[in-house]
Amino acid sequence: MVDWPERLKRLIQQKVYMAEGGYEFNGKEISKLDPEELKKIADELIADMKTSNLPCINLVLSGIFAPMISTHELEAETIFRQKFEAAKVKYTITLSHKLC
Repeated sequence: MVDWPERLKRLIQQKVYMAEGGYEFNGKEISKLDPEELKKIADELIADMKTSNLPCINLVLSGIFAPMISTHELEAETIFRQKFEAAKVKYTITLSHKLC
């Protein structure tokens, strides 16, 4: 997954994570998706939501070249959905490949 510019991070004032995974434009896998890494991120988001008294988690998944190959975004979505539903938290997930 790709990182955001520091200025943009400050403007939205939210957490930004960069996780393993993604594909090159030609379909070659850059690195494998790490389900355990994503589960740890989900746990942190859930804990932050509960301690901050936020009403829900709004998650955006943006994989490099995901509009061409969406496999990692879809796998990540499944992992986050399972964690959020198990924790009984309200959430939304936006996938970058569905915006194009």
